[in-house]
Amino acid sequence: PDIDEHTAEEWLKADMARAVRAAIRLCPGAESPAQLAALADFAFNCGGGNLQVSTLRRKVNRKDYLAAEAEFAKWVFARGVKLPGLVRRRKAEARVFGGH
Repeated sequence: PDIDEHTAEEWLKADMARAVRAAIRLCPGAESPAQLAALADFAFNCGGGNLQVSTLRRKVNRKDYLAAEAEFAKWVFARGVKLPGLVRRRKAEARVFGGH
């Protein structure tokens, strides 16, 4: 079914709001808006459930931020295949998370 631009934007806003709520709820160890933004982007792309069970989350909540930043790079596979687009996205998230 065709959807109009307004509907698509509303769905996108709702999905992003869900991802932001997941990042806030699951990662109380995040200390900066940049860290939360990176975690919300990760949750938007990988799902809140994956964030919940991830080592990334555990490292953030232990405030081991350098190790957490490195965890993004592990999430670059789809069906066992390393995808260049995911490599770029995870690098960008890691840079935002680390404040670079």
